[in-house]
This record gives sequence, structure tokens and C-alpha cells, in this order.
Amino acid sequence: MVELDGTIYFARVQNNATVDFFYAINHSGSAMTVRWSRPAQWAPTSEFAVGPDGSVFVMDPGNVTARRAALDGSLIASSVAIPANFSQLPMAVDRDERLFFSNGSFSNGRCYSFNANLTPRWSVAVLNINIGALAIGKDRTLIVAGIDKLYVYRTPRCRADYNEDEFATGDDFDAFVVASEAGCSRDSEEWSYTVDREK
Repeated sequence: MVELDGTIYFARVQNNATVDFFYAINHSGSAMTVRWSRPAQWAPTSEFAVGPDGSVFVMDPGNVTARRAALDGSLIASSVAIPANFSQLPMAVDRDERLFFSNGSFSNGRCYSFNANLTPRWSVAVLNINIGALAIGKDRTLIVAGIDKLYVYRTPRCRADYNEDEFATGDDFDAFVVASEAGCSRDSEEWSYTVDREK
């Protein structure tokens, strides 16, 4: 994966703890240098995801999900060990830095959700979750493929929380009034408001 700032992320794993590492690599246009590396969990397809703030979500040894700083790989947060044998690790991060990933398994397939600090939110069984990766729509809808159906999940949002800070306060009303007076939305990709000044 190449991040917007040019950072190359690479998991070099072969089920050998002495060489299983996750790398962040700088690329100057003419040369590549290792910025940092950390031990990584082995899986046949090692996956990771980058959050909106540039931090990277990876699997550390021992089935532990880790969130690491882009600059130096320092640990920001980690999860408890997840009791699973991973065959694939498709991951996705939404704009609220919540992590979603699956264990890519057949009969014991499972989809997991974590908060930004990697405390667990929920997990659900999905038969043959190895069908494809996870996808997140712009309205925060999560789509997961199983063997016989697509599973769609969406976090309910309070419409009164206009500025999406997870609190419904007078600040939301103020933000709505400002957007209304400007005749535009706070997020043109997701919401569109039209104000008729005559009414």
C-alpha cells in the first residue's frame, strides 16, 4: 500500500517469527529507505489499513490488532488477543477511525469491529467470509460478503448531531444555521441542503 504522503507499507511474513515484520518505507523518487519496522502476525495474506490521521492498523504477533503511528511505528493502541486462526485479514477503517476486519475463514468466519482505541464494538459470524474484502460506503455503510449473501451494517446516526461530534447540543444548531445561511452543506459529498429564504 502506498499512502498519500508516499509512504510504502509492506508486510513481509512467512510464518517465521525471526523474519515476520511489518515495514514503513520512505520513497524519495530515486531511493527507498526503511522508516521503521515492527514484528507482525503471520497470515497467508497479510492485510492492514490506514486511518484518516495516517496511523496504520496491523496485526501484531499473538492475534493482537495494533494501531501504530505513521512517523515511527510507536504503539497508539492495541486490542486484546482475538481467538481465531486467521487465513486472511481484510481490513477497513472508516472516517471515525473505527476498524473492521474479518478472519477470512470458512465455517468459523467472523467479522470484527473495534473503536479507534481498539476496544471491541461487536463481532458477528459470517459463513465463508473469505469471499471478498470489506467495503465501506461514504454513508458509513459496511458491506461484508459471505458464501450465500451480502451482510450490510450501518451505524445509526442521530440527525440532531449535525456536526457529528457525538453530542446533540446547541453547537449543532449553530452549525446548521451557518450552513443554511451560506446555502451550502457541511459535506457536499454526503449531504445536500437547500435553503429557500422566502419561507
